[in-house]
Amino acid sequence: MADAFETAKSFHQAGRLAEAEAGYRAVLDSEPENADVLNMLGNVLADQQRWQEAADSYRRAVAARPDKAAAHYNLGNALSALDLLRDAVQAYQQAIALRPDYAKAHFNLGNVLFDLGQLSDAAGCYRQALDADPGHPDAAALYNLARTLHRQGQASLAIPFYRKALQFQPRFHSAYGELGMALLETGKPQEAIRCHQRALELDPDEPAAHFYSGRTLLTLLQFDAAEAAFRRTLELDPQSNDAYRALGQVLDASGRQSELPALAEAWLRARPGDPEAIHYQTAWTGSETPRRASDDFVRATFDGFAEDFDAIVQTLNYRVPQLLHDALSASLESRGATLAILDAGCGTGLCGPLLRGWAARLVGVDLSAGMLDRARRRQTYDELVEGELTAYLQQSPEAFDVIVSADTLVYFGDLDPVLSAAAEALKADGCLAFTLEILTAAEPDAAYGLQSHGRFSHSEDYVRGRLSAHGLEVDKFERVILRAEGGRDVHGLLVLANKPR
Repeated sequence: MADAFETAKSFHQAGRLAEAEAGYRAVLDSEPENADVLNMLGNVLADQQRWQEAADSYRRAVAARPDKAAAHYNLGNALSALDLLRDAVQAYQQAIALRPDYAKAHFNLGNVLFDLGQLSDAAGCYRQALDADPGHPDAAALYNLARTLHRQGQASLAIPFYRKALQFQPRFHSAYGELGMALLETGKPQEAIRCHQRALELDPDEPAAHFYSGRTLLTLLQFDAAEAAFRRTLELDPQSNDAYRALGQVLDASGRQSELPALAEAWLRARPGDPEAIHYQTAWTGSETPRRASDDFVRATFDGFAEDFDAIVQTLNYRVPQLLHDALSASLESRGATLAILDAGCGTGLCGPLLRGWAARLVGVDLSAGMLDRARRRQTYDELVEGELTAYLQQSPEAFDVIVSADTLVYFGDLDPVLSAAAEALKADGCLAFTLEILTAAEPDAAYGLQSHGRFSHSEDYVRGRLSAHGLEVDKFERVILRAEGGRDVHGLLVLANKPR
């Protein structure tokens, strides 16, 4: 049957897939356990994206020849295409056990681990793929290693690998875009702009390249250029919530608030029923102020932000986790790791490492599954809960010594329900620490308002009054700068309140 096998292979190489498949199957009629033929049949099925059939053929190949590394590797590819990621991990690991220098298996294992959120392990795989053939570095492995380090918040470590990927593949436009964002995050916006310009030269119709360019231009307060970049993003991708939100930020920062209602209408036409579009229509048209942001809005917004959240806040001089830690230090430093602490609206877990030293038990709760996935990667929390904050607090009577809420209550207008629930969830002598944004002097009689950036701000008198109403005694109440946004400092309140014994 050797001639028949070679004929089938020649059909396969010529792209005559139906004839190749028929040829392989004819050989298998006589030699049903021929691992080489089973592997090649899997390949021709994979070429037709018939992934389940391909996986079945590869499984038969590895059963017939457990020492055939290529069949294990190909099985991993098919399982990955079927989104059976954990099974794919096992297949790639078996291929590597048989061939430790199998660069493609290390690379694809890294891709699966990246998708599973196991970023440290993924980075290790990309390094092993590069080590397997150091004389001929793979630009994709370099890029993926850089991207993995970048997603871990290590932009400065990612930059050399982005640059090296571009040395080997100078037209790698995605690498230019990502390198630009890493440079922006490390305080090099002018270099970032040059990277974005190069990405756009290589692919002028790539929406992400225009969006990244706009974000960098906005950081540089070049509002006209940023506006043009975001509008071009929307021409190429009319469904981009990120671009609508960013364009609204440009209009707001450049004093063109009167144009926001029309932008909100355009957003809703492009995405009718979308929770983000609905929320910003309310914020931008000045219609009746809701009592809080909807759960759907919070989920959609932060699921969309999750992968880039840590990188974005680095460009905004975001100070809230450290501010809360410093405010709590005086009273908690002597307590040691003895406390039950809730990170209320934990997001990607930026507060977790700062709270861990005081916690016998550290719990995070958030509405966004995407943000919780990022928090889970930090391996800081004892428990992470996907749920609405007020409901979770109501189900946790006298459970916590400390409740910390970093930039979460800005999505609540009416604070009564959440403060009442927090007071009940605190143990006697427990502490609630949180931040809010300050309502401007232009709204002297309001308790709270939904601002054009989509968050609520609150008056100081209102906050003090609601804390008192729920039996919480103010320990610290001070004005702070939370971060920068659109070239302006965002002013807020840092509050510590205690529940009496």
